[in-house]
Amino acid sequence: MKKFFILSALFIFSICFNANATHLMGGDMTIQLDSGGSSYTLKLSLYRDIHGIPLVTSATVEEFIYNSTTGQYVHATTFSIPENTALSTSLLPSFPYGVEVGIYTATIPASSLSTNKYEFVYTECCRNNAIANMTSPGSQNFVVGTDFEVFSSAANSTPECLTMPLAYFPINVPAYYNPLPYDADGDSLAWSLNTPVGTVAYTSTTSPVCTIVPGFTTPPSTTSGTFSMNSYTGEITWTPNTLGNFVQSFIIDEYRSGTKIGSIIRDMQYVIIPDTSSDSLWCSAMTTTMHDGGENSTYIYYTPGKELTYTLRGNCLRASDLLTLNAYGGPFTMTSPATFNSVRAGTYITGTMKWTPPAGLTKDIITVFRLTGGIFSTDQTLVLRRDPHSTAVAPVQGNEHTVAVYPNPAHNTINISLSLTEGINGDISLYSVLGQKVQTIYTGSLPKGSHQLTDNITVAPGMYFIIVKDNGNIINTQHVVIQ
Repeated sequence: MKKFFILSALFIFSICFNANATHLMGGDMTIQLDSGGSSYTLKLSLYRDIHGIPLVTSATVEEFIYNSTTGQYVHATTFSIPENTALSTSLLPSFPYGVEVGIYTATIPASSLSTNKYEFVYTECCRNNAIANMTSPGSQNFVVGTDFEVFSSAANSTPECLTMPLAYFPINVPAYYNPLPYDADGDSLAWSLNTPVGTVAYTSTTSPVCTIVPGFTTPPSTTSGTFSMNSYTGEITWTPNTLGNFVQSFIIDEYRSGTKIGSIIRDMQYVIIPDTSSDSLWCSAMTTTMHDGGENSTYIYYTPGKELTYTLRGNCLRASDLLTLNAYGGPFTMTSPATFNSVRAGTYITGTMKWTPPAGLTKDIITVFRLTGGIFSTDQTLVLRRDPHSTAVAPVQGNEHTVAVYPNPAHNTINISLSLTEGINGDISLYSVLGQKVQTIYTGSLPKGSHQLTDNITVAPGMYFIIVKDNGNIINTQHVVIQ
């Protein structure tokens, strides 16, 4: 895909973006291949302060095509896309001002895009003069765009963000916001914060060049809560400590077989205001979760074909506030999608997700739960990981025999109690989560009746399985933790 060059000679990525033209608060652009593969939908999303200048009724977009001979993106055409009033809406129509969402869509026949790399760019003057973390914002353009590659033998759509942006955050309160980057094609995604762009220029023979906005600094925050984006989950966190309007953009790149094939940028304005109405929110899991310190993520395990249930609870200090809890992510885009229901009681709201992962699924799935009360929102990010303990050894509970393992967790010795309804030619062994036999506990015949087996532990601490076999067939498995 084509990339824009920063003044400093760094690639900022093919989408110059950010802003707030007088009252523009941000936006993004995506291209999605429609079902059937006959056309693409180019979608431009714009956000603006409803008390400002109205959104345009149609947006002018520049199209660029990659020239492999010169290595440049050459301007191909200019076209207008109308606002899709059926998709446009108002978001957060409340104090201090509401945010209007303008959606502009255009249908591009797939036959009109040959195998090549493309870039689409939208530019509008100018940014909001109230933006505090850049120099002369009113003289900087708002630029947003996307780049992607068309293949002759495989479908491709750009990444997209599954959640709406958040506009308002209370001062001196930790903020959690996840745009939830997602790619319908299953391509690998990488995301990070980048510097917003103020101007874009090109000639008839050269690629568009983006110039970053002057004097940009990341939104101000407390020392312990700096503005950052989790490279694994996409979650943006910070603790704002200054009232005002601030902007930040981030880039999402998609890769296929190690090659970059597309990019989008979301650029948004964040309005930091006092929490005078006591709308403070908190959200916590009621289902037991685990934490990955390396990725700084919260996760639970799923098993393909087995229903997963996850429950969480949110709270808003004022019972009179509108309180909602919603869920977003990959599980809700699948052929047999997850379900999510919430019930409010007083200042609390409880939500439950139920999902049966499809057979063969192995990848991590990121899900976001958004709690909204009054004018503020907070996101909880949860990673759904395939249970590694079920990849090689599937738990089996015999219908005819009863097996118990104790103590569990075990330390120096392990005890196994068996109640057999008939005799077996047994093999009772300890297996790793990868399905490897690591210790034999008993082999030989066992008659019908009750049996007690004890063995010393000779393996390293971790998660294991006790597998009971009869003539080589598994008749029972039990999880055991070795400490």
